Amino acid sequence: TASRKIPEIQQVTRLDSHCLIEEFMIAANVAAARAIDKAKIPGFYRVHDHPTADKVFNLQTLTQALKLNKRKVPSQISAAFFNDFMSAYQDDPQFHLVQDLVLRTQSQAQYRRANIGHFGLSLTHYSHFTSPIRRYSDLIVHRLLIRIFELDKNITTYSQDQLDEIGTHLCITERRAVQAERDTQYRYMAQYLEYHQKTNFLGYIMGVSKYGLFVFLPDIGTEGFLPKRLFPHERFRFYEAQQKFVGLNSGRSFQIGQKIAVKILETNVVRGQILLTLDIKNIENQPLPKKKYKKERSHKRKTRRRS
Repeated sequence: TASRKIPEIQQVTRLDSHCLIEEFMIAANVAAARAIDKAKIPGFYRVHDHPTADKVFNLQTLTQALKLNKRKVPSQISAAFFNDFMSAYQDDPQFHLVQDLVLRTQSQAQYRRANIGHFGLSLTHYSHFTSPIRRYSDLIVHRLLIRIFELDKNITTYSQDQLDEIGTHLCITERRAVQAERDTQYRYMAQYLEYHQKTNFLGYIMGVSKYGLFVFLPDIGTEGFLPKRLFPHERFRFYEAQQKFVGLNSGRSFQIGQKIAVKILETNVVRGQILLTLDIKNIENQPLPKKKYKKERSHKRKTRRRS
């Protein structure tokens, strides 16, 4: 609009036609990768490694702490498990949290000359031959196929070292492009919420750091930050392994996955930042745990002195 005000933000609806086109794209990418592999020449694959043991262990720990027990996380994980895990929470209010945990557990997809398969898609061969936007990696694969099928004798060829260098460079530029897209979305969200300050939202805690809480707002599909300095007036202890804060006097806690009522305190459109504060009335009406953390804390101190 002529003014800076954004009238509305809507979630993108995924249609069956989108899924059908995606299946066609994947089939083309697989066929291209198999053709390159069959030709026994240095290739250019889109690979995705298995999650590391540490990431799987962290997923097991967090799902137990958050009581996400619809599916038990195995030590030997598969792509089929991730799909089943997310499907189990498809209509659950915690779906966004589950989706975020799965993404955190996954390895970063890369471009490599050597083929190790694509874990996320459960495929032994995969490349980027076609996509909604034309990537430079697609053009590399096109040139390899033109060479294989002898369609143009003057087509550009690549050495193994060149393919390694291009793959490393494209991984860097891809991360840069993803971050640029994310920053742009955050700026639009901040601009939209600039006119909704002091508005109440119901959100979910998606991340916890020693500085505060990252809260996802499902109504508009964005995330804001609630700094620790805006917590209720008491001391809070940060438990990194459990991803939570606990009040030392009241026992009130803020933990990853928890539903939380917040208000928009302020926005910074240039930086794409959304600062949140607690909806104190809503928080004060919540029942407190019977356990007093102050007593537990003094007991631990005595134990340390005895040891």
